[in-house]
Amino acid sequence: MPAASPILLVSAVLLAAIVLGLGAWLLFLRQPPGVEVTEYATQEAPIWTSSDPAASTVIGRFQRGDTVTGAWTLGPDGKTRWLKVKWGSAKGYVPALVLSDRARPPLATANAGSRTALAAGMVYPEPDGATTVVDSVAPGDGLAIRGVTPDGWVEVGLKSGAVGYVKTDVFQAPPPPPPAPDQSAQPPPAPVANAAPSPTAPLQGTFTYACAYAPDQSINGPPTLPGMSFTVDEGRACVNNRSAYRREADGGLSRMMLLDAERRASLLYFTPDRRTFARQDVMLPPAAYAQLRANRDALVRIACPAPGDQAGAAQIADLLGRETPVLNPQNLPPGSGWRRMVWHCAPLS
Repeated sequence: MPAASPILLVSAVLLAAIVLGLGAWLLFLRQPPGVEVTEYATQEAPIWTSSDPAASTVIGRFQRGDTVTGAWTLGPDGKTRWLKVKWGSAKGYVPALVLSDRARPPLATANAGSRTALAAGMVYPEPDGATTVVDSVAPGDGLAIRGVTPDGWVEVGLKSGAVGYVKTDVFQAPPPPPPAPDQSAQPPPAPVANAAPSPTAPLQGTFTYACAYAPDQSINGPPTLPGMSFTVDEGRACVNNRSAYRREADGGLSRMMLLDAERRASLLYFTPDRRTFARQDVMLPPAAYAQLRANRDALVRIACPAPGDQAGAAQIADLLGRETPVLNPQNLPPGSGWRRMVWHCAPLS
């Protein structure tokens, strides 16, 4: 078989390059020039009189979610994409930066505003983890939240002027690293002999406990906290003679407390042997806290029953069980924060 002519070979290479280049150009534009397409405004989208904003004016605007029909073209720089549209009797140009070929998801804007990232994460062009990452988030970065989609993605404004989407976990501080092998939990105070019944026996009477903070078992808590003490009246499930608790089936004591000044809900828990006290705090944005707080005055004002008032104690336990909300740290609204702090306790005489 005769060898191919060098001229034919060069021609074939040039043709392939032209085809590949044209294919890449059409992919960049999404559709060939002149072909009408439908896009969606990702935010308020200005309509310019030309594809050179420096030499044109804004004649109108599309709103987020509006359908925008037109044909793709390149700007004077040969790089930026514009959609050539009709606006009344005029022609206009909308930058691709504020357009998407996907319909916009509904957006709840109650928590819109500035927010600082607590963890690293990826920024996607759509609320879809399968799309190509367009940016990243580092702890401490400030983000302009525009709202939250029904499936939990947070829409944010990007420095480029476009919008992106991050997962809610960028607003939740990651758990601390596990302690080094040579570290150990802070020892609790030494117990006083015969000060309390055996942990395996039902507790009866009134006992005071000294507690030491255990940072290695806490999440998002401070590195150090001062010790504290509690007095527990077991007959009334009453702590410090003022806070009523609910006795769990295993003998543990629990209750939810609400602190309006900090928009904080705290779940407090004593283990059945009273040797561990845990407090899980959830700090909520104003609207979310107001919704949780509504009709829950009992969690703020409820007091211990009178000594011997078994009926009152049962009513309080039932009320605490019904009024306590379930707050899962993995499903909190954007703008929330949470922490879990643990103390080791020992009885005093």
